[in-house]
Amino acid sequence: MAIETLNPETNIDDGKFREIIPTAILTAYPRTFSDIPYSQQIFDELVRYHGKIDENLIVDRLAVELEARSKLIDRLLASTKTNQVLELASGFSSRGLIFTQKPNTQYVELDLPGLTTVKQEVIGNILPIPNNLHIIGGNVLRDGDFKKASNYFDTNKQISVVNEGLLRYLTFDEKAVVATNIRKILEKFGGVWISGDGATKNFRNSQNKNVPSLNTTLMNTTKRNDIGNAFESQEHFREFFDKLGFTIEFHSYTEVQDELTSPPKLGLSNKDVSDKLLAYASAIVFKLKAN
Repeated sequence: MAIETLNPETNIDDGKFREIIPTAILTAYPRTFSDIPYSQQIFDELVRYHGKIDENLIVDRLAVELEARSKLIDRLLASTKTNQVLELASGFSSRGLIFTQKPNTQYVELDLPGLTTVKQEVIGNILPIPNNLHIIGGNVLRDGDFKKASNYFDTNKQISVVNEGLLRYLTFDEKAVVATNIRKILEKFGGVWISGDGATKNFRNSQNKNVPSLNTTLMNTTKRNDIGNAFESQEHFREFFDKLGFTIEFHSYTEVQDELTSPPKLGLSNKDVSDKLLAYASAIVFKLKAN
């Protein structure tokens, strides 16, 4: 499969991705167990907006994974010292709100149009949306939407591309399209891609054991959480993205275990966290291969 043929934009059907939107609600609730700013306010606004939330989307134990993922990405992002960020499939994350409180920053969130409309209303009910936070609708498989997002950035400064959960919902062909679109924007600006989506099949199997029914719920809700779309191993990750022009480094979620506030609230021990809920979970930093 040649990279040049990976972006058939005329064949992209935005409608088939709409089922993914409820996963943004699923991840919003567990964050309320953390100390991530605005998490409770965002969830309260979602309840006000949607009414009663489907009980299948309420998974307390997911809080540990989501808090670790968010804080590890924040740490990796801070290490880049960038002031320009493009976050893909941001859902109801508050990272953009927090980041744009720093001076001279630009933050762009690119997510499905149905979700961005809700997020703009939810955020707007909490505080005025900052002028340097841009929440735009689009599709990560569409090169043109990346170009639209890039218009907010200074071409003389590097950017960081960030995503939390995204790759797990995509086929391998779709993962390649996203990687190709990200590679193009990094070739223009310079910078790195930071993904919280470094889980292999080992993690999925651990998740099935320690957070029962989660993956079944995701599969039934999204129709796009197939175990067949998971990477076999970290080496599989390396081989796949090497062909797409990236080198990668893995960071275990346990790197931020000491910063987590949700485990005590859920009555979980350190061993529960490290050996069960965060076992095999990794974030990845992608860098362009040297020419």
